[in-house]
Amino acid sequence: MIIDRIGNWNPQLFRELKGRLTGRNLAIATTLSLLGQLIFGWVFYSRLPLPPDIEKLGEIPNNDYCTGSLHGGAFDCVPDGLGYWQINWSFFWWHVAAWSGVAIIVMLVVGGVYLLVGDLAKEQQRGTLNFIRLSPQSSESILIGKILGVPILVYLAAALVLPLHFGSAIAAGVSIDTILRFYGLTLAGCAFLYNVALLLGFLGGSAWLACLVVGLCQFPSIGLFRLMFPTDLRGLPAYPSLPELQWFYLPLGEQIELLHVFAFCSFAIGTFWLWQAVNRRFRDPNATISSKRQSYLAMACVQVFFVGFILVKGNIDEFSVLSGFSVFNLLVFLIGIAALTPQRAAVQEWARYRHLHPQGRSELREWILGEKSPALVAIAINLAITAIVWMPAILMLPAKSLAIAIVGLLAAAILIWIYAAIVQVLLLLKTKKRAFIAVGAVLGAIVLPPICAFVFAIRFSELAIGSHELWSFVIFGVGLAQAESLAMSTILLGFLGQVCAMGTLSWQLRRITRKLGASDTQVLLQERRVGVQ
Repeated sequence: MIIDRIGNWNPQLFRELKGRLTGRNLAIATTLSLLGQLIFGWVFYSRLPLPPDIEKLGEIPNNDYCTGSLHGGAFDCVPDGLGYWQINWSFFWWHVAAWSGVAIIVMLVVGGVYLLVGDLAKEQQRGTLNFIRLSPQSSESILIGKILGVPILVYLAAALVLPLHFGSAIAAGVSIDTILRFYGLTLAGCAFLYNVALLLGFLGGSAWLACLVVGLCQFPSIGLFRLMFPTDLRGLPAYPSLPELQWFYLPLGEQIELLHVFAFCSFAIGTFWLWQAVNRRFRDPNATISSKRQSYLAMACVQVFFVGFILVKGNIDEFSVLSGFSVFNLLVFLIGIAALTPQRAAVQEWARYRHLHPQGRSELREWILGEKSPALVAIAINLAITAIVWMPAILMLPAKSLAIAIVGLLAAAILIWIYAAIVQVLLLLKTKKRAFIAVGAVLGAIVLPPICAFVFAIRFSELAIGSHELWSFVIFGVGLAQAESLAMSTILLGFLGQVCAMGTLSWQLRRITRKLGASDTQVLLQERRVGVQ
């Protein structure tokens, strides 16, 4: 039987299918899908104009699907030789195909994500997830079995919609290669978002939270489906600014096929890095989300992806570079800090046994590549990688803005490193709520400086030292705070404050790691000496 063959290929998939493909579940999924399609068809049928004999005498109706002149956002209905209204059936079926495609995406994303995260939560509560980890299957086989098996009923419901979608798209005149590209991009997007869901599940997120996060991520997917039809059947553009879209001077907006290839490759690369994190987290729940070695290449990929949208034909303005670097990299590095920063137990083990390194493995190498060493050196290397990738965009700025941009970007990079140091130091506390304390401290470090700078600008605007120095502690950097009007002494004073913060946090981290590295016997002897004195 097919199920038995699946069991030989992937036992985890066999386990998921056997528990879900029951007669009752199949009947419910099939009924809901077909009933939804009936309601969907009735809604669109009700939007067609009523037959001429039902209309009031002498009144010409208008409708979205008629073929007459445009009046009031709709088209006048024109009768044919037999007395029926002429209907633009291509436009009607185009709408059916578009909305049925959106329905497929929503079903696969929301339903699949909810089921995956909910299944992981149940496995963790029952303790069966650790049992699965001990099975002889590879982690890749188990995760593939989860992705293919847990949402199987959602796949069935979506598959039943495919005949409606494919048939309506063909009736609307959409080419088969465009339809196949849509299916390929949908699969690529689902693979990406399902890996996000698995990662959230392994991090302890709830199913509803995962649906909210991934649901926000699916809007670009729905927009991507809309890009399958750059113009509707009336010649109106889907997105008027789409032809201007470029990536490293490639005219993505002018060539839809190129845009589809770019989107597919972006999903594929993103899925690859997410798969590495999911696989790593599944094998060891206490490990960091990403290794330091993986983070360097992943950061380069992310930065190249984003810089490509800034390096376009035309003038590159200072604001787009600074705001893009600051806001985008704030989000990227906050995720990177969370992914790379080890917990207290891991740092304690590293600090206590780091002198037992294999021959030829230096302490610096441990800081750069070590699994359990603090993440500050890795964050600094990622910042250096980011600076190298962004250098072409910076050098293309006008000469008068180049120095301002460098100052602003340097301030933003230093601030990101300070945030990483705050997180690492606070995660080494003994309290059980150290993660919440670290999150609150970083949010405070991001939000409070601009508030204080605004207050100082109003109440102490005449002072030589005031809001301008505080703007140096805002993630946007002094470049966006009218750096042209700032004196060099003011800028240097702001950087001096940042350097002092870096030095203080570095000293505190070294002190804590040295204390964590001491053995229990050394700690007891030291406490006894203090007591005797």
